[in-house]
Amino acid sequence: MEARGITPQLAKQLTPDAGRAREALRPAANLGISAALTRHNSLEGRIPQEEFENIFGTTLQEVTRDLTNTAPGTKESYLTATEELKIPQDLQDTIEFAYIPTPPTFFAVAAIPPNVSVYHLRLADVRRVLGGSRCHRRGWTGRNVRVAMTDSGFANHPYFVEQGYNIERVTTPTTEHPLLDDSGHGTGESANTLVMAPDCHFIGVKHDDYSALALETALEQNPQIITNSWGWDIDRQSKAQIRQSDPNFYNELIDLENIINDAIDDGIVIIFSGGNGHLAFPACIPDVLAIGGATVYQDGGIEASSYASSFASQLYPGRQVPDVCGIVGEYSPNSPLKGHIMLPVPNGSRLEGANMPNSQSRKGWGIFSGTSAAAPQTAGLVALLLQINPDLSPAQIKAIISDTATDVTKGTSGNGDDAQVGYDKATGAGFINAFQACLRTELLDSPVEQ
Repeated sequence: MEARGITPQLAKQLTPDAGRAREALRPAANLGISAALTRHNSLEGRIPQEEFENIFGTTLQEVTRDLTNTAPGTKESYLTATEELKIPQDLQDTIEFAYIPTPPTFFAVAAIPPNVSVYHLRLADVRRVLGGSRCHRRGWTGRNVRVAMTDSGFANHPYFVEQGYNIERVTTPTTEHPLLDDSGHGTGESANTLVMAPDCHFIGVKHDDYSALALETALEQNPQIITNSWGWDIDRQSKAQIRQSDPNFYNELIDLENIINDAIDDGIVIIFSGGNGHLAFPACIPDVLAIGGATVYQDGGIEASSYASSFASQLYPGRQVPDVCGIVGEYSPNSPLKGHIMLPVPNGSRLEGANMPNSQSRKGWGIFSGTSAAAPQTAGLVALLLQINPDLSPAQIKAIISDTATDVTKGTSGNGDDAQVGYDKATGAGFINAFQACLRTELLDSPVEQ
């Protein structure tokens, strides 16, 4: 608990109380708020903007942001509060704080004009380069391990049908139609987990702007692993500074922090993308498994990705992101991104045809990566380890993956850190090595002769 900067006593105070949460339902209804309890004993509800502003004593403002890193020329708008929400008198005895969820950024890479000669990896290459093929020949396939992923949707692409994957698709209370994926992000990135752990029980949780509810919905599915390729580019200031500059988001940060830390304490491995040059939260939470990137070249060489994040956390002093790296393309402003992965996406989605020749651009595939790909790759590896030894703790898993990673000694990260011999800021412990990690886990799981 000390690594998180709070005492056990304070942590207990911050955890929502089930009794108080239930007590809040009636006065909330009297105020016209149709609320429901979440798994973490928070209240979730939606009301018209005008009524919301009257109840919480604030004026909402529309914020527009550029989503070029996800889809060229795309923007989105959302409502947020300019100040901390004022808790109504009737709820002050039961509600500690309130906030409006802020849509996260899904860490995909910017698409570029189609190029016939663009270098890319196929999913079979991902499996081979990360050591998954050797694991599968030993029977380590993630069989029956429950892996949840929160993302934009999970289409029933013919590729998944042909492979015979075990995929379950669910929605949060604020989303619908989990098979619909307008961006293609969730559908494509899920393939990175499934190619590494083809026999896992994969659970796709459709995620919108309410990240806490997405995580709670994932937790309701009884997963052993939750992988997340999203976050916020905010880790450039302390919590106290965020509380002062953006009190609405500060409350969301605390809510997410509590949900994530409680899940890890319960033995669930929580994985987050480290970001594509972002200073990403929640990847920076100390006990999260934060994944960065390394580029794989045609000659087999591996270098730190110039697109992936590396940073020292200001929110959690002493925390360094990433822990380890997966496969991520390399950024270059004057040439195609290298090391991309060809991934299945729905027809008509924003990522369909990304980085592909025009003649192939409407075939239900796109070539893209980013640390959005590296996190689910690592989730697949964790599933292999938990098949071998289901009793491994999140801390043990992080240690095994770090200790067996392949050292990356060349290249520079998206934040300007150079890879070096041994542990470094650019790539953490190095490039994940599934086969060596599984061998280490099998050794640990073997009985010791007396």
